[in-house]
Amino acid sequence: MSLYGNDKMLMGLAKTTVTGAMVVLPPAWIVNFLFKLSEGDAAKLEKAAKAWEKTAKEIDGIIASIRDTGRKLAQQDWNAESRRMFEQKVDAMCAQLEQSRAFCEVVKNALLVCAAALLAYAVFAVAMAFYLAAQAAIFVAAVAGVVTAPAAGAAITASSVCMKITYAATAALGATLSIAGSIFAIHANVTANRQAERGNTEARADFKQAMVNGSATALTNLAQNAANTGLAFVNRMANEKNPGIIPVQKIDLDADRNKDGMWTVGNGATIGWPNGVHSVEVGANVKFSRNDGDFQFNGFGAEGKYTNSPAGAAPALGTGAWSGGGKFDYTDEDGMFEGPKSGELGVGVNGGWEHSSTAGGKVELEGKKNFEDGSWKASGSAGGTYQGGDVAGYKGEYENNGKGQDQYKGTFNNPIYDLLHGGEGQQQ
Repeated sequence: MSLYGNDKMLMGLAKTTVTGAMVVLPPAWIVNFLFKLSEGDAAKLEKAAKAWEKTAKEIDGIIASIRDTGRKLAQQDWNAESRRMFEQKVDAMCAQLEQSRAFCEVVKNALLVCAAALLAYAVFAVAMAFYLAAQAAIFVAAVAGVVTAPAAGAAITASSVCMKITYAATAALGATLSIAGSIFAIHANVTANRQAERGNTEARADFKQAMVNGSATALTNLAQNAANTGLAFVNRMANEKNPGIIPVQKIDLDADRNKDGMWTVGNGATIGWPNGVHSVEVGANVKFSRNDGDFQFNGFGAEGKYTNSPAGAAPALGTGAWSGGGKFDYTDEDGMFEGPKSGELGVGVNGGWEHSSTAGGKVELEGKKNFEDGSWKASGSAGGTYQGGDVAGYKGEYENNGKGQDQYKGTFNNPIYDLLHGGEGQQQ
């Protein structure tokens, strides 16, 4: 777990803290609403950034390999005009690849900026939540006569200022993410044009098709965010005594296309009253593609999770919230029950326990079987959590290539080690 992985824990702490202030400070309702809108997953963005960085390094290796191939041909062995034409083609190809490598670096940096923005906002949210909690305590003390009565008015005024500051911080977060996304799109267009200038006749057409495919995913995410914004606003005043208005906490819509043209379309929802005892997370997806114009069914998946959270006062040790769930997924690239290839099956189970909505632990087990080459993989992880975010834990992974060769690797993560060593964890 890297430093970016702390944003979910911090946002959980902020929401829990500000919920207490909502009882006596009305502006805290809006602050809590804004916190819900600003939740993200910086760790996933960092993971994606590393994948783009890996791709950039692989392209570097390809460029070096292509140039090295040309150098191995001695000048005296091939000194005809065709050699110079070949070298020109190599230079053009490497120039195109260099543009792709530069694009990967831009995407990596944009993703890291987004992750850093989410982490910075989470730190701000915690500070704001604790300040509001302190103002709520002053208000209660003023009402009880412990401090002077004017302190109550001052606390209300301070909470209103906090609300305005949170509005500004949320707007700044949105602007940062929007700018990063714009840089991504602009550089993609620039890269396509430069590649076209260097002889890639399909670059502009590929860019336009990518924009069309990306629009479907973007519209799906916009619809999801619009629905979740409405749910967060309707249930903004939910707390232990007020369960909310709609028994749906959030929805999840997906429409993603991979490099081979296969679409994964699905939806899910977290059902249950906010701050209620019971909640259920359900989701399902289907996979399909087009093969020579014909529709092709490529698989399906489903997942579910049940959470039981005791209401009222903080539970005693051993009686906290608990959860359990599972998932499965089947994918067949050339179509289910069609073609020579066999598919891949993935299954998983998970469970967790949390004391008084703060500290706890979780366990996850997953397995994958590739019926094409006989390989399989099993992984498991266990660790501690705080406010819903990972704190420390261990992850082990065992792989078998189906030919009698196997390997195991394990990683132990803890915040101090990750902070000092760049978040890679201790390998075993």
